[in-house]
Amino acid sequence: MFGDVFGGWVSSQAVLAAEMRAGAVTEGRVATVSTGGMEFFSPVLVGTILSFYTQVVETGTSSIRIKVEVWGRCPDGSTRRKVTETECVQVAIDNSGHIRAFSA
Repeated sequence: MFGDVFGGWVSSQAVLAAEMRAGAVTEGRVATVSTGGMEFFSPVLVGTILSFYTQVVETGTSSIRIKVEVWGRCPDGSTRRKVTETECVQVAIDNSGHIRAFSA
């Protein structure tokens, strides 16, 4: 609405980025257990190019906590700024959907 991207869409993409990183680290399927709070530092205009950066914060026997930072470049390409950040926890699962251990 009014030319801004819906924050829920940005949030879902951040979780997807965390899941992709967790899947690579655990070498298999993962399920999201939780997502942290997310505060938007500025609105995201339609046409903004977003980049999602992930960092593994902590690993357990079957879970992994990942920080996600979202950065945006304005549609005119002039400014790059941090849009938001969050932390997500994923758990490794097997093909039956049961929790499994992994080696980091």
